[in-house]
Amino acid sequence: MEFNELPGSGQVWLHMRQPSSTFLSIVTGRSGAAVSRRTPVLLTQLSVTGVRFMTYLRFPVDSSYKVNLHIAFREWEFGLLGRITMRQREDNMFMYACAIDPDPAIQQALAGAMLDLVRSADPDDRELQSIFWRISG
Repeated sequence: MEFNELPGSGQVWLHMRQPSSTFLSIVTGRSGAAVSRRTPVLLTQLSVTGVRFMTYLRFPVDSSYKVNLHIAFREWEFGLLGRITMRQREDNMFMYACAIDPDPAIQQALAGAMLDLVRSADPDDRELQSIFWRISG
């Protein structure tokens, strides 16, 4: 398991090496409600405030669009609402950043799930777990 701190933010990002089931759908667009079909995406990084994922599809980077990300890994499952904040071309795919709508209960659950992933990577490494909690706040 690999994680790093976003410089100057105290933000922890887990680099997802374990498989996850992640799907994205658009729930609102410029003209209001616009529920789209779910499409699979590749989850690459996870934090309590956002996710990064890759796909072949081109989604708009527009604050009027809201997306739903359904993420499942290990015994955890989340339905996250947010907005796409960045799109970057990487070879024949697009890398996206998505800011999750703030919700303290969801953020606490995500922090617990992230710690579970850190623990599963090396259950005996208490120092790694301590570092995770120290930089995740």
